Amino acid sequence: MTIRNSHSFVDLSDGRCHYRLDGPEDGTPVLMIHGATVPLWEFDRFVPYLTAAGFRTLRLDLYGHGYSDRPRASHDYPLFVRQVREFLDHVDPRQPVHLLGHSLGAVIAARVMLETPNDFGAIVMGAPMLDFLGQAKASRLLNVPLIGEAFVHGYVVPMLVRRRTERYAPIEDGRFVGMFKDQLAMPGFGRALLSLMQSGALRDQSAVYERLGAVDNRVLLLRGADDVILGAGQFETMRSLVADARSETIADTAHAMVLTHPEKVAPHVLEFLGGTRQASPNAS
Repeated sequence: MTIRNSHSFVDLSDGRCHYRLDGPEDGTPVLMIHGATVPLWEFDRFVPYLTAAGFRTLRLDLYGHGYSDRPRASHDYPLFVRQVREFLDHVDPRQPVHLLGHSLGAVIAARVMLETPNDFGAIVMGAPMLDFLGQAKASRLLNVPLIGEAFVHGYVVPMLVRRRTERYAPIEDGRFVGMFKDQLAMPGFGRALLSLMQSGALRDQSAVYERLGAVDNRVLLLRGADDVILGAGQFETMRSLVADARSETIADTAHAMVLTHPEKVAPHVLEFLGGTRQASPNAS
């Protein structure tokens, strides 16, 4: 069995894309799409569970994140869906791909699947975003010239650093805090984040989930019981929109569960995808 583990780059139509492939080349592929502001390394502690079960994981940094470019374009769903489709064309998995999206990445995964459902297997949606900005009154400031820029750079980015530091410092000697700050050093992060917030991508996505409920692909919805971003009420709304989906609430986990508690999330995903569960993952 050949194991391929690599950090790579590819030039796509909207810019350079950073990606990583892990696991056996002949394994069933699982495309993992991260959420807003935290790039592909949010799956670093989760991937070993999948590769130990024989899956091949495909990950990319969405534009504006990690080591991918920050194109001067609207950071909206058409941009991200195009990036994902071109990335898949590049890696050429040659068999149906399972999708696993977290938060914003879950919406992107759903939109990718809805374009060509037959190209994909199942879809796992961890802490799927429904309407992040809908209740945020301050979000109206984002579209005001100069004020929006000042709000993102003066409040949003420092707030993200503070929260990521609080949550990630206890994990693996805080290495994820440093990795989060690394992407801030790349020019254009704040501009890309403002564009994402202005694009409407973080607002109500009910119509997408309703369409997802009409396809034949199997769907798994996961929520951390302590998640304050995807509240219990929103999760119930999603369950009603994707009526045939399997859904699970995982105790003692919150929004960043794939990074903070991969050992609690992985059994649900592996059972759903049909992987061969091992006692403990071996990092590839």
